[in-house]
Amino acid sequence: MRRLREAQGLTQEELAFRSTDMGPALLRTIEAGHVNVTALSMSRLAEGLGVDAAELLAPAAPMAKRKRGRPKKEDC
Repeated sequence: MRRLREAQGLTQEELAFRSTDMGPALLRTIEAGHVNVTALSMSRLAEGLGVDAAELLAPAAPMAKRKRGRPKKEDC
């Protein structure tokens, strides 16, 4: 969902506004994967993004792995 939102150049606040009865805080927790999404919320998010709800359920492409920790200082 985040990739679809970002591809459309929408902020979380803008998508929450488009998806009736959804606040930005709820959208943040959904994108972070901290809550289970109801069918109604999924439908509203899909409508706000202008896509079919099934597209939100499609598996996402794997994200690039990030290195953990601080970057090493390079010698001058």
